[in-house]
Amino acid sequence: MRRVESLPSGLVRTDRRGVDILYRFLSPTDDIDIITDLLHRAYAPLAEAGLRYVASHQRPEVTRRRMAKGDTIVAVVEDRVVGVVTLARTSATEGSPFYDRADVASFGQFAVEPALQGAGIGSTLLALVEEVALAQGVAELALDTSEHAEHLVRFYASRGYRLVEFARWPDVNYRSMIFAKRLSGRVPPR
Repeated sequence: MRRVESLPSGLVRTDRRGVDILYRFLSPTDDIDIITDLLHRAYAPLAEAGLRYVASHQRPEVTRRRMAKGDTIVAVVEDRVVGVVTLARTSATEGSPFYDRADVASFGQFAVEPALQGAGIGSTLLALVEEVALAQGVAELALDTSEHAEHLVRFYASRGYRLVEFARWPDVNYRSMIFAKRLSGRVPPR
């Protein structure tokens, strides 16, 4: 993978379908309403299963507020955002004992257009968010998801994330599993 410094100007990767995908940081001209709609579509199957993820129903103001916590990477095809992930700074990662650690950053609002899922876009976004976090000196990168979202639990575990704790958030209707991946060679404090 190329260095993160190339991401602001864009990094092109070909997906499994043979389509070139541009990966770059969010720009001021990106339409937050369109990105919010993408989040709703991507999280719709989880909502239909009865899981009330924030991204399944959030308003554009919430999308913007969550993006303001750090860096957002988008995947673009023909000027259309088809994937997104937001890396929250360590200072904006909070709410549980693990999240409250000074060396932990988290990511969220992770979504790929449903028709394009399975093409490798999500895997590339995940690799890029890990690379950006590592470049920022993050020791542990974390995320949370419902314990009932078995496909997501398997996805993160297959990419080296391990369960570190459970949490209950006030704005969701499920118990969350917090997963983390050590990005640096440092051994985290216990």
